[in-house]
Amino acid sequence: MRLTVTEITMHPEGQSPVFSELATRVSLQDEGAGVFVCITQDTDDGVATIRLDFKEVETLMRAISMLKDGIEE
Repeated sequence: MRLTVTEITMHPEGQSPVFSELATRVSLQDEGAGVFVCITQDTDDGVATIRLDFKEVETLMRAISMLKDGIEE
C-alpha cells in the first residue's frame, strides 16, 4: 500500500485549515485526460475553482513573478 499527498491547504496561522474562509486548497485531479492542478476557495456564493495543467501552472508562476518584481522595484 502506498500513501500519496493529493491536496495541500494553505491557511492563516491559528485558523482551521478545514473551516477558515481564508483557506486555499491546492489539489491534484484527474478526469481521464491527465493530471491537473485545482486551486479552490470557499466563497459566499459557493466554491470557486481554477483548473490548470502543469504547463499553465509554470506560465502562471512566471506571470506572478513578473508582477511581484514590478512592485518591488
